[in-house]
Amino acid sequence: ECWERGLKNWEIIRADATNLEPKNSPESVEASLDTNFDGAVFIMCHGGIGQAMLLQALGLDIEMYGKSRRYALDNCDCIEFEWMDGENLCNRWRRIHPTE
Repeated sequence: ECWERGLKNWEIIRADATNLEPKNSPESVEASLDTNFDGAVFIMCHGGIGQAMLLQALGLDIEMYGKSRRYALDNCDCIEFEWMDGENLCNRWRRIHPTE
């Protein structure tokens, strides 16, 4: 369930981002999901959904879910993803730790 929810979250996030600044005026949201997206995205969510979204952004498949501590997230962990112009996968990511 977390995997499917992560996919839906990315569809919404990327569609919203491309609708804010359409670069090639795509005919539909579906057309814009795979292209025309660049910039950074900040995510804070349930650990399981966050892990699924991280793996998806990196192009890893569901078999990696729960297999590596590197990609494990706690609830309310904050993650920043960065995409280069026109890329489908993020080129960098990092955990953001709140400061007091």
